[in-house]
Amino acid sequence: MTTKHKKRIIKNGHIYCTLLRFCNAINRIFTEIKLTAIVLFYTIMGLIAIYTHKMNAGIETYYSKTTPYDIEHSLLIIFIAIGFIGVIYTIGAPIESWATSMYLHRNGITNAIGEAPYLINKIKVKNKDYCIYEFISLGVTVEFCEDNRSEIAAALNANILSIKQGKDRRKLLIYAIPYKDLTDTIIPWGDELISPADFELLIGESFIGRIIVNLNVVPHMLIGGETGSGKSYLLQSLLWQCIKKNAEIYIADFKGGVDFANGWHNKTTIITDIDPLIERLTAIIAELEKRKMIFYNERVKNIVEYNNLHLDNPIPRIIFACDEVAELLDKTGLDKSSKEKISIVENKLSTIARLGRAFGINLILATQRPDANILAGQIKNNIGTRICGRADEVLSRIILDDTIAAKNIPDNAQGLFITNNGTLIKGYYFEDSLMNFE
Repeated sequence: MTTKHKKRIIKNGHIYCTLLRFCNAINRIFTEIKLTAIVLFYTIMGLIAIYTHKMNAGIETYYSKTTPYDIEHSLLIIFIAIGFIGVIYTIGAPIESWATSMYLHRNGITNAIGEAPYLINKIKVKNKDYCIYEFISLGVTVEFCEDNRSEIAAALNANILSIKQGKDRRKLLIYAIPYKDLTDTIIPWGDELISPADFELLIGESFIGRIIVNLNVVPHMLIGGETGSGKSYLLQSLLWQCIKKNAEIYIADFKGGVDFANGWHNKTTIITDIDPLIERLTAIIAELEKRKMIFYNERVKNIVEYNNLHLDNPIPRIIFACDEVAELLDKTGLDKSSKEKISIVENKLSTIARLGRAFGINLILATQRPDANILAGQIKNNIGTRICGRADEVLSRIILDDTIAAKNIPDNAQGLFITNNGTLIKGYYFEDSLMNFE
């Protein structure tokens, strides 16, 4: 593409954005009473000014059509018309529209010929802290923006909550909130935070409020993060909520159970060896089959329906957690017998991942090792909630199928996570020594 051709395309792009800006303004004038009143007021004032000027000139002067008056009157009309066009232009997009495009351009958020998205609307959501920025994309894709969240956040001077496609491929919606630093924030855990709803677990706090996962809807969770990222605190806070909701909890911790000291052994079953683990998973699968028959006979679809019919004797939810799934499933350097045992564990976890939701059997798995071969696809593909803390690109891609955790979580951040839908959250600082294990 020649430079001349590129300039012509950019010029056409500017004309296109300007026309859309005027169209947007006209649409807003006819739909927003406040703007209708402003334009109507300006129009009336302009007509009054023209009429007054005409009257002040005098009837005789008016009919004589002297040159000075004609010029003066014409200039007044032109001035008012330009002002009217300026009002329409201003209404058509936020004041900072061109400045925002400039900042995006400087940060490399452009299409193939160097055009940055053009801000056409900025909507302050009622009773919410965040805004919706509506852009004309000019060919810049949602996927490209996701890969460059930090640069967009810097251009907008805001924290990005999510990036979505508009009504068509030509529009881009960015949900953002005024810049706030969560990196050094510490949010202590307290039991008053526990949701009263049936198996809603609180993950942490985002820029727009608390983030909750409902195990009745999204039954399994995968948590990733490097050493010191706060992954263990997050896992423990989730398991503590499950304890308070009277679930049966089994924790596979092949690091000797040292991360679950104090009263965890009284409230949960901690498994540190492969043979007891296989026995426990076998028992969980047997319980799944038992519940399947019970639900069939009772004509209910899931554990929620069953427990609503048996409030005096509900079936407890079963939570199987693993603090480091890589330690559990890694076959490297093992003999044939050990590899066969791990394969058995994988198969049983796959069964739970596929069938566990309806029967109240859930997985919460955590890992810090960036090994794509550790977690079988059948397990991972059935885990709907994925959360990643500080991580390199490999681990981020394993957990989230994207490198956004590596790009958006600072190297010194602890307790800061990003979910697979792009939400940045701060986990709670959980100290089990402060919990009541009695």
